[in-house]
Amino acid sequence: MSIKPSCPNCGKQIELFGPSDLKDVFGIGPNALQHARERGVLPQPWLHLNNRNLWLRADIESFVSERGRKKVESTVKDLMNALSGLPEVEREEAIKLLREAK
Repeated sequence: MSIKPSCPNCGKQIELFGPSDLKDVFGIGPNALQHARERGVLPQPWLHLNNRNLWLRADIESFVSERGRKKVESTVKDLMNALSGLPEVEREEAIKLLREAK
């Protein structure tokens, strides 16, 4: 369960997530967390406790969004590379089918 302290200045809730919350809410397990840390792409924790780091929800949401965008970009690049070997008419037909796919 996430921790939701209130800001002492404005009273708004600050939603913090620990490692188990990251897995439950965002699907970021311990291996993915460690890998993101090693690559330097994981946001810095907002709070360090004795044996646990806590992140702001907004920071994690931005991280997840960026990670998803990069996956999509990579997939599109791979598809375009694969399509580049087709004759132009077939490539255009394949792109049309991709646009129509749901």
